[in-house]
Amino acid sequence: ETVAVVDIGYSYTGINIIKDNSSVFIRKVNSGGAAITKALTQTYIPPLPGSTGQVSEEGKVGLSLSDAEELKVKYGIPKEMSADTLDGKIAATRYASFLRPATERLLQEIERSLHYYSDESSGNRVNSLVLVGGGAGLKGLPEFLHENIGVVKALLNTTHGYTATQNLVDGPTRGKDMRRGRAAAQNIVPSSTGAAVSVTRAVKELANKFDGISL
Repeated sequence: ETVAVVDIGYSYTGINIIKDNSSVFIRKVNSGGAAITKALTQTYIPPLPGSTGQVSEEGKVGLSLSDAEELKVKYGIPKEMSADTLDGKIAATRYASFLRPATERLLQEIERSLHYYSDESSGNRVNSLVLVGGGAGLKGLPEFLHENIGVVKALLNTTHGYTATQNLVDGPTRGKDMRRGRAAAQNIVPSSTGAAVSVTRAVKELANKFDGISL
């Protein structure tokens, strides 16, 4: 079996194709979560009536990086927009038009890598595509890639702060896994995350294909 592991990070996306437990192709693409956020900060004119967007020197308006990141996390890659404006900051149609080139570029780079591997390996094809990295949790991204490439298995991994289920100091644990009793500051034992459950509920086609872990 040949598996492509696509690690979508903040600045870069790593593509690693593994065949028979050996890495046979590695590529680093200069496109990640930051590129998608930056695409949303484009300035435009005329401004949306009542917009609270940041005004540029030329009189144009645009989202700040913090607003763009907030909207990206909240709305992700939408299939349909029910609202005219998003949080009063940008028109939904403009948001989608700014987002599309960045997400399509990521898709094209992944497809280009898969095609290159196939051409260089006498027609061998990738059987499975595995998504990892913080960027894999972008709303709508698994569905977007599934529609265009086909996702067999996706894995989301997140790093979070202390949670209510962790001890602040070493202590006893309720379950059988003694590692869960370590102090939160010294504990990076993977655990389940509700984000993966939410994705499969929203995108039925990814049921039994999408999972997640948190550290």
